[in-house]
Amino acid sequence: MATTKLVDVIFDAEENEGVPDFWYFEELYRHILCITIDQALSLPAAKQFWESYPLDDTDGIIKSLDLVAEDLKAPGSTRAVHKVIFQAFEFARMNPDKFTLTHKAKRKGYDERTPNAVAFALLFQAAHDFAAKVASRRERSMQNNQDEFRTAHAGTDANCGQTSRREARDGGFPEAERHYDVAKLKMPSLKTNPGLQAAGLLLWTTQRKPETKALEVLRDRVAAQTLDYFISRRMSENIVHMHLSRHERERTGKDRSLH
Repeated sequence: MATTKLVDVIFDAEENEGVPDFWYFEELYRHILCITIDQALSLPAAKQFWESYPLDDTDGIIKSLDLVAEDLKAPGSTRAVHKVIFQAFEFARMNPDKFTLTHKAKRKGYDERTPNAVAFALLFQAAHDFAAKVASRRERSMQNNQDEFRTAHAGTDANCGQTSRREARDGGFPEAERHYDVAKLKMPSLKTNPGLQAAGLLLWTTQRKPETKALEVLRDRVAAQTLDYFISRRMSENIVHMHLSRHERERTGKDRSLH
């Protein structure tokens, strides 16, 4: 988690002038950053960043970056990704207040850029993909009215609810395609909506250790019908490998569907 948050905070190209846009907005390059930072982020450096960021401790944040940079400055550190990282760190050292939690929270649209919003955007994309497969469309969106996710969901729904994203192949911004207008987002109480209650039960079952045999059976049945996607070193490596393999097939003229 420390790796993901450090990349999110320090390498946001809209804040850090030392980061070329495509290194943050293009999926391939973003995950190369994640892998490289994860390799260099020792336990002391991760702990330093994780404890400093919530407290707006700029000295502590910069110290964590210095620890990462020290590891990357080993002999043979000439890769392009290292150059981008050093540029980003130098800008952060010169402008530490831009990378505090307080600064992020005050920025317009911050709620729509949080990890919660990213999760909602992925959820909307999955809904669009499913709708395309069944020749249908998303007609409504409902969420429990708890405050924790209210702003992030509403903002992301307005921006992403009617569009799907496709990663650009030329290093630019992801492409967005508008599909249709949908009914207004509704946020009823979990206590009054059976659909939300069912969704909550399924999530509760899959995310917690079952206390009874019946819940264990239900969890296994649900798990057999789902695919878990999560941010991890292995997932980043798979994403990078996928893109590099596709580029190689395109380069050699062997880009064809794999079955």
